[in-house]
Amino acid sequence: WLEEASLLEERGACINDRCKFAATTRHSATVSGVAYPAELRPILWAWMSTWGSASSPPHGATYEALLQEGIPSSALLECDPVDQEEEQALHRQILCDLARTPGELFFHEHASAQFGGAEGSPDVEHKKLAAERLLLAFSRHTPAIGYCQGLNFVAAVLLGVFEAEPDAFLVLRGLIERLPSGLYSSNPECLAHCRMNLQEQVMGAVAEELPQLAAHLLDLDLDTNLFL
Repeated sequence: WLEEASLLEERGACINDRCKFAATTRHSATVSGVAYPAELRPILWAWMSTWGSASSPPHGATYEALLQEGIPSSALLECDPVDQEEEQALHRQILCDLARTPGELFFHEHASAQFGGAEGSPDVEHKKLAAERLLLAFSRHTPAIGYCQGLNFVAAVLLGVFEAEPDAFLVLRGLIERLPSGLYSSNPECLAHCRMNLQEQVMGAVAEELPQLAAHLLDLDLDTNLFL
């Protein structure tokens, strides 16, 4: 599927074409009641993420190497207290969020019943362990972002699409690294400015594609910070 994702890009699809394709096919699937075939989902996810447009995955530390970068439990008492606290705090936050991540998110709708998407089932616990590794690897690869609440949901969905954790990791990287850096800035003014620009882009797209909805939102004087 990696080769097929690259072939899609070679046919000249740009970002706008991707968005139009996604919107059109999503609408068709909703109207017809037919979901995307499971075998196409990895191709579409890779294609929609940045790295899916490349002929090969991004360079850098491998997934397995990133998992080895953490402080082993046996060495926690001997390492620098600051490093120890940061490592433990990040790990605690990931575990806390995964504990309240719905089990069905780890399986697409047609597989939940078949593979035991019920909370507490062995299948769900296995997926949550994979998500823990995935999020730790991402936080070590991209320390400027680290871990943010909400990434647990993204990891769960990706692990429901990709069987191999390294593949889910590469697509997670592609999705998050496409976002403007201001979205995860620790500077409140930078964050607010970035969000305002993105909100203007989204509302501009809504006005063009769904003018009645845009007019309705304008009449309501709705604060876009409530949902964007």
